[in-house]
Formats: sequence, C-alpha cells, structure tokens
Amino acid sequence: ESNDEFSAFVSRNGRNDLADTVFPKASMVFFDRNSFYAGFIKKVLGKFIIYLPLEPNSAYNILSADIIPYFSKAFKKSFSNIRIRSFELNYQKIYKELDFIKRKHNVNIEIQNNVGISDIVLSCNNQSFENADSICASAIADIRSILGNNIFEIGIKSIAETCVDSLKRNNFTIATAESCTGGMLSEAITSVEGSSRVLETGICAYSNKIK
Repeated sequence: ESNDEFSAFVSRNGRNDLADTVFPKASMVFFDRNSFYAGFIKKVLGKFIIYLPLEPNSAYNILSADIIPYFSKAFKKSFSNIRIRSFELNYQKIYKELDFIKRKHNVNIEIQNNVGISDIVLSCNNQSFENADSICASAIADIRSILGNNIFEIGIKSIAETCVDSLKRNNFTIATAESCTGGMLSEAITSVEGSSRVLETGICAYSNKIK
C-alpha cells in the first residue's frame, strides 16, 4: 500500500524488477550492483529507518558499499562491521574472554545464535576507515586465539559455501551417503554455485528396505 507520505517497498509476482519497485517518498535508495535488490534510508520524526533486502549477500553488499559510508560521512566517523561465523558456542563459557577483548580494543561485540551456528558481530567506529579496520583486525586475532578451528568463516558465507570454496581451493571432491536427512546434505552443497566441480555423487537410502 502507498500514500503521499510513505510507499512500501513492493514487487510484483515475487520479482524485484526495478520498474515494479516503489520506494518511500524523499528516501535515499541504494541498489546492489550484483543483483536487482535494493535498500533505502528514510528519516522519520528524527529517526533513521533503514531497509535492507532479505537476501543476505545483497543486504551485506548494500550495507558495506552504501549504508555505512553514508553514515560515516554524515557523522564524520568511520565504521567497520565484521561477522565471524563459528559452530554453536556456549556464550557463558567465553563471556569473560570476549568481554576482555571488547574492553581491550574498545569494540562492540554481539553474539547471534542460530541452529548449530553462532555469529559474532564485531563493530568499531573511529576517525578513519583504516583505524577502524585495524582495531577490528586486532580484535579478530584475539578472538581467533580463543575459538580456533571453531570459526569456519569471517564474512557472511554459509557453511555450504565455505565447504565448496575449500574443496575447490584444495582440489578435493566429495560424495554423500544419507538416510534420515533425506538428501539435505547434498541439497545444501548443490545450492552453491559451482558445486558440480566438487560433488561427485549423492546417495540417499531412506527406507529400511533400501538401507
């Protein structure tokens, strides 16, 4: 729905064609250069409303390429935001270590838990991007020393994407044999572009007879 003051972000038939997109009046719109997705910033009653698309890669691209630089310029501070992806953590066990890193480097640390995965979101603002990035890099080094191989990605890639990239880089291939998962493992791998270079075969024996 739309009116003169605000028009919702809409698209027809589930597509994000630019011709079908309506943005809020007087908003600043940003487009992901690698897709048809877009986001916007609008100031309402002294507060900023930020809309990002649900597609993770597009949201991250718009955030890093457009949104963060926009606010950095507006508030004359540079901002770094880095996501560290790891297998699920017991936050209570590492709280003291992360709190020490937070105070040592003067950074903000948030943990977002999903099923089997914990995302540590590290952010810092400073007078320059170089300083902000340098501070985050030092904090990441300390976090690595705590989590070690529990970390599988620094960025936004999924476990499947990280796995396929690693297989390609090392010239390895993979085959799957599944039962109760019903082919979910091979489906996760084949959802990644270029997975045909690494996945040789997938077998799903589901019924007791076939097993």
